[in-house]
Amino acid sequence: MKNKFSALLKKEIFSYAINPFYYIAAIVFCVFCAAGFFFAGQFFVEGKGSPSLSRFFLLMPYIASVFIPSLCLETKGSALSATLPYSARELFFLRIVSALIFFALAISPTALVPICVNFFGDVDGGALFTAYLGIIFFALSSISLCVFLSELVQNRAAYFFFSALVLSAINLAHFLPTLAQLSDFSAALVRSLSFAWHFDSAGKGVLDTRDFFFYLISAILFFELAVFAAETRKGKNYFSKKNALSTFTFLLILIFASLDSSRAYKRFDLSRSKQFSISPFTKNLISSAQEKIRITYYR
Repeated sequence: MKNKFSALLKKEIFSYAINPFYYIAAIVFCVFCAAGFFFAGQFFVEGKGSPSLSRFFLLMPYIASVFIPSLCLETKGSALSATLPYSARELFFLRIVSALIFFALAISPTALVPICVNFFGDVDGGALFTAYLGIIFFALSSISLCVFLSELVQNRAAYFFFSALVLSAINLAHFLPTLAQLSDFSAALVRSLSFAWHFDSAGKGVLDTRDFFFYLISAILFFELAVFAAETRKGKNYFSKKNALSTFTFLLILIFASLDSSRAYKRFDLSRSKQFSISPFTKNLISSAQEKIRITYYR
């Protein structure tokens, strides 16, 4: 079975490799990311350019809102996978893994941007590693979401536009509190649902376990929803006695994992300057304060 699964995975990757559409989509993605950094970010303007790549990586989630749904078009149209003796979970896992592998290969040319920037200033290696790791986890959640949406919308063209719209709305959700008057709880809730907002720390070189837990939990959630949608569409009972215990255990794991990730977490600032972390001196100063410290800032 393992050899058959590996063979099917190779087949899915090969279907990407022989399709010119995905090469064009990957090139467009890389060009837009680079152009947004060098030109829109005024990299070559004296006094405004910076070797910091945070702006370059923070553009990726928004451009990927169109690129990732296009990747899932290939797995959606895979007729061979549906005819093989695999369970729905195995097939969806295969679709997600194959799309994620191709996404990682497609963004590899963006490594030319740090190489070019390094000629003008030192590139922060720690921040570079964290950003690429974060965008892979971002893609994992986004691909899982798109695979789930592909089960809801059967028409390929309608699926593409619908999934691109939904993914764009999710990525832009954290801007809503700046446009509408929301309570603190509502604003925090809306921001926490945004995939791009959770990538913000990684794009700046900070590895926050809460963000990576969010990506893993959301990927698992959309994966199970895709299985549920597929089983329901085929007339099967997803909540059968066989799946009742595993489904209940799965929901408990998601709930407790979400609670624990927000209470017990770690932040690792891998950037060279450590500008997004409080220094040990400041921590000691705050801990020894006799009264509450209030900070007022203006935007």
